[in-house]
Parts: sequence; structure tokens; C-alpha cells
Amino acid sequence: AIADVEKVAAEKGFEVLKCEAPFSGVERKVATIGVAKCYVELTPKVDAIYVTVHRGVYPEVMPKILAPLFKHKIPSFSQRGPVEVKHGVLLSIARADFTEVGQWHAAVAARIFNGAKPRDLNQIFEDPKKIALNLKTALLIGYDPPVDVLGAADEIYEEIAQAN
Repeated sequence: AIADVEKVAAEKGFEVLKCEAPFSGVERKVATIGVAKCYVELTPKVDAIYVTVHRGVYPEVMPKILAPLFKHKIPSFSQRGPVEVKHGVLLSIARADFTEVGQWHAAVAARIFNGAKPRDLNQIFEDPKKIALNLKTALLIGYDPPVDVLGAADEIYEEIAQAN
């Protein structure tokens, strides 16, 4: 989704700073260390962090990874979704289950079975516009969510969950 972020940045006039952490071909611990270093490097320079899906990001390491974001009061958005919001990321798109994904795949399959060529079909699934919000994280970074954001949120976490 980085290309989408860059497209919006160009349209809205803001800069995207990148930091690439090793993802594949390394032990999970090495991937996590890389992500943690990126967040330490980026937080003094950015207004927000996009937490992308990465092998080094998982619930057990969220406290370490998010510590510099809390220190610098940086809002965060999770690409993965509510599980990361539950563990301390500020916001994400909420997905209660995979019903919408299943319905989308079924519709694509039905079109193919009825003669459509796969290459002619849109192959991008877009999540429904639902919000997950962590209020404890909001408090830690000094963000007071407006009433309309609270009203629009489908999943609200009042605490930062610790991994088992």
C-alpha cells in the first residue's frame, strides 16, 4: 500500500519518509530489531507513522516498537488492522470478520464462471470504511478524538493489551 500512500502524499502535498527494515531471509528477531530502529530513526522527523505489515511487527514486541512513538507523541495507523490497535497503535480500519472478503472473492469467482476473463476484473479488494481506535494511545500522545471520530469508530479499545 506504499504506492497508495505516496499517491495521496503527492495529491495532498506532504512528504513520505521511508525506512526499510529487513523482512525476509532473516530471523524474526532481526526483522523486529530493524523495525524498532526505523521507528527510533523516524519519530523525531515525522508527524505520523504508518505501521505496515511486517514480519518484525507482532503483539509481543509492540511495547518496544511503539515506545518511541509514545515518547514523541506520534500518531500511528496500522495497515494490519484492529489487532495492532488493541496492542497500542492509534488507528486502523476495523474488520469484524472476513465476511466482506469472502463475498468479494465469491463475486469475482461468479463473474469468471459466467464468462468474464480474470484479467478484465478488478483485483483490488477495499475494506469497508470502519474505524478501530485505541483511547489509551490517544491519551499517551495527547490526541483528543473529536466526537465524530468516536461516533464513527466501530472498535474502541480503552487500554493497551499486553501479549500473552
